[in-house]
Amino acid sequence: MSGACWRTCFTQVWDFSCTDALVAFDYAAPLSRAIGHSFRMADRLEKQERQAERLSIMEDIQRGRPVLAINLRVAPEWGIITGYTDGGERFLCRTYFDREAFDILEQENCPNPEERRLVFEDNEGYLFSDFWPFLLLHFEGKRQKPAPLESLRNSLSLLTASFHAEENRGYHQGKEAYEAWIKGLSKEEDFRLDMDREAVLRRLSVNDNMLCCLGDARQAAASYLRESLPLLPESGQSYLAEIMANCETISRMISEFRDRLSRSPACAISYNTVRAFGVSTPRLREEQIILLKEALELEEENCRLAQKILE
Repeated sequence: MSGACWRTCFTQVWDFSCTDALVAFDYAAPLSRAIGHSFRMADRLEKQERQAERLSIMEDIQRGRPVLAINLRVAPEWGIITGYTDGGERFLCRTYFDREAFDILEQENCPNPEERRLVFEDNEGYLFSDFWPFLLLHFEGKRQKPAPLESLRNSLSLLTASFHAEENRGYHQGKEAYEAWIKGLSKEEDFRLDMDREAVLRRLSVNDNMLCCLGDARQAAASYLRESLPLLPESGQSYLAEIMANCETISRMISEFRDRLSRSPACAISYNTVRAFGVSTPRLREEQIILLKEALELEEENCRLAQKILE
C-alpha cells in the first residue's frame, strides 16, 4: 500500500542506502494514509529550526508516541527516539547498534561504573543519542482509512510515478535506476580486485543487497495484487493478473540467479560478515545485465498495464 513494492533505486557510488525505501521517493506518506494515520516528516533541519522540532519531539514522547529518526547513534541508520532528559537537551533511543553497548555495561568489570548507573538506573536501559537526526518521522494520530480499492488505485499510481521519477540527490529511480545499474555493472575497471579490492568487495556486496531487495519487493507486490484481484471487475482482473505474473517472474529470475551463484564456491567472497556474491567476472556480470534488461522490459509492461487499469 505504500508503493515501495514497486521501487528500484541506484546510486553510482554503490551505497547500501539505495535499498532504503525513504531514499529519493516518499513512500512513507502514502503508507501512512493507507493505514489511517496522519504523518509528518522533518528533513535536514537547520540549527535555527531545531528548537521547535525538539519541543515537538518532547510533546510526542509525553503523548506516548515514539519518533522514528535516522542517524541517532554510531551510523546513519534508523532508530527510535523513546524519551528525553535535561529538559529535552538529550534524547534517549533504541537503535540497531545497542547490543554491543549493553554487553559492555552488563560486565561486572564495566570500565565506567557511572555510565552503567546512568543508563540502567536513571534511564531504564535506554541509551543516549549521539547526533541530531537528519530525518525524523512523526505519527500525529489516526484518521479514516481509504477503501481498499482506493488504496489499490493509489499503489498503481505510485508504480508509474516512481518508475518515471527523476534523479534525486544522486539516486536514480525506476527506469533510470535500471539503466544506471546496468551501466555500472558494465564498467570492467570497477570490478578489478587487483586495483582496489576493498572498493570492489563493497560494490559486490551492495549489488547483492540490491538484488535481494528487488526480488523481495516484487514478490511483495505479487502478493498484494493477488489479494486485490477481487476488488476489480473481470476486465481489470486480467490486467492485474498480468502485472502479478510479471512481478513473480522478476522475483524468480533473481532468486534463480543468486542460487546459481551461491552454489559455486568460486563466486562467494567473504566481505567482513557479509557474503558478497562474486559477479566479479565479466561473464557473470553479463548474465546479470541480461537479467536486469529483461526485468526492465517487464517493468515497462507493468506501467502500461497499470495505466490501463487506472483509465
